[in-house]
Amino acid sequence: MMYGVVIVNMISRNRARSIRRRVDDAINEQSLTMRIEAMVIEVTKSVAKASNSYIRRRIFNQWLKTLQESEIVDRIDSVVLDFLPEMPRASKRLLNQVHLMMVVAISRELFEVEDKAAGSTRPEWLGKWLVLRERWPSVADFLSRNQATVRKFERTKNLMSLLRSCHIGDLDDIADLKRLLNSPPPLGDIHELTLLGGTPPDVRRPTL
Repeated sequence: MMYGVVIVNMISRNRARSIRRRVDDAINEQSLTMRIEAMVIEVTKSVAKASNSYIRRRIFNQWLKTLQESEIVDRIDSVVLDFLPEMPRASKRLLNQVHLMMVVAISRELFEVEDKAAGSTRPEWLGKWLVLRERWPSVADFLSRNQATVRKFERTKNLMSLLRSCHIGDLDDIADLKRLLNSPPPLGDIHELTLLGGTPPDVRRPTL
């Protein structure tokens, strides 16, 4: 009986590995400009046994791999590492969440090929917002709803007073928050950054 269970488990694992390999191969064959739902349909034609949700997960895994091979992730990480919280567990959670949001940013086309050009500060711009969003979400939420105040927050000499006047309280590490807001590049127009909230109905593959 035990031997039969082992055989069945082995067959199941081999079948799962085969499906994963075929799905990944089919994803890699798709056009860089194809949207995710169209890509899911095309991959399903090649691997009928894979569910749509499984194919989407593999697509996002491919995007994450693309990010890890790009200089963009290193540039964003350089911003994040400068503002890690003191507690190791909180630091790990921040890094993991930022990496997840990088994938979402790519899917929402916040990056294009030209962002790799010399002089582009777009990765640092995104990194700055992601740190703000994850460490001081109430501030990021206020700025999302009051985008005209972004410059005021970045230039104020009395951040604590400004936070109180905006009814934003119970914040930790105000000195780090001020240092982040004062750091380059300026956030400027954050309309695109606010699109990171929620799940996109239709996204594209990264074109790094």
